[in-house]
Amino acid sequence: MASTSISVETGSVLLVRSQNRPYIDSLLSDHFPNQYAPQSGKSLIEVCQPSSCECSEFLHQKLMQCVLPKTFSGFHLNGYNTHCLLIDCGGRFYASKFGEFVRRHLQDEIPALKFEHNQYEVFLEEILSRVHIIRVFTDCELLLAFSYSREVIKQHPVSCLMISAMNAFTYLERLRYNSWKSLKVELTSQLCNCYNYGFK
Repeated sequence: MASTSISVETGSVLLVRSQNRPYIDSLLSDHFPNQYAPQSGKSLIEVCQPSSCECSEFLHQKLMQCVLPKTFSGFHLNGYNTHCLLIDCGGRFYASKFGEFVRRHLQDEIPALKFEHNQYEVFLEEILSRVHIIRVFTDCELLLAFSYSREVIKQHPVSCLMISAMNAFTYLERLRYNSWKSLKVELTSQLCNCYNYGFK
């Protein structure tokens, strides 16, 4: 019979390990005044943009900034060289589009001649492997994702947790409520009809 092992970590060990993760304090500093600048490990930030904008570009930019190295072959990429966990609500994030976004950025920053044969694809794959994605489609799955994220953060040097399109469930909840309300009205109507029929 195979034995199972449970990994136990003390709070002090977790604290030391967390301090060794790269800091991303300046990730959003361009969007905040100095006195309100977010602090790593202390800040919870909500980013809201107009419904007409292409919000995925902002998300792609910040994800890429987290996972890119600071330099590569002498070229400055200004990344944090860390891992990022993305909870994708409603399945709106496409890894293929993000991969193309990173590819175009690298082609703009680093001349192709600087890459040896197949080195470019290996480098791109290494960068993309630092983004960990959990897709959720209900509010219950979101709660489970928060629980599972602790394991991801424990296994990888994750410095940033992002939640994309958290309002995706608003419409689902509204649809459920309207369906439940319609069902309730229908059942009430049927009960009234039965009641009236029985006492005629």
